Amino acid sequence: MKTLFIDTSTSFLVIAFLNNQEMVYSVKKEGKNNHSDHLLNEIQIGLKAVHLDFKDLDRIIVAIGPGAYTGLRVSLTVAKMLCWTLSIPLYTISSLESLGSGFFHRDGTYILAMHAKKGFVFSSIVRIKNGLKEVLQDEGYLSLAEWQERKNAYPEAVLIHEENADWDISRLDASFFMKQESIHLVEPNYLRGEL
Repeated sequence: MKTLFIDTSTSFLVIAFLNNQEMVYSVKKEGKNNHSDHLLNEIQIGLKAVHLDFKDLDRIIVAIGPGAYTGLRVSLTVAKMLCWTLSIPLYTISSLESLGSGFFHRDGTYILAMHAKKGFVFSSIVRIKNGLKEVLQDEGYLSLAEWQERKNAYPEAVLIHEENADWDISRLDASFFMKQESIHLVEPNYLRGEL
């Protein structure tokens, strides 16, 4: 199964191509609110690198949020358009779980966090045991004080954020991905009540 993975929820544009569960190409490119300028070009570069065409793709996985408002819209729009045009399934993954995906082959407790607007953080806490995920704290849009309180409750946890993130969805089992039955109805998970 040939898969394209897209995540533009953070300051990094991340794409990867997988053949079955093996990652055959990936790129992580830091941007300044300009993922829309580079996403399609980076996908085309990746397709050439792995000797594929769009029509060879079997599915697309996209990070659905939370994250940067424009970034989420860009990646989801491209993913939906490609899935609809190619008649292939669309799968989504939490942007926070995408951020930590390269760590999840090791058992442990993980605090997943990314910067939101001034004084706020998107965060969740998960425990991985034998490759299975247990959610200890649901995704939230938290003030720094709320986030610090959550974080302090798990002193043994590994903190994962944009600077030390390891996007590697090849390490995840199917339980991390949600197949979207109606592509047209999929919306980003902005997670902020005011949007």
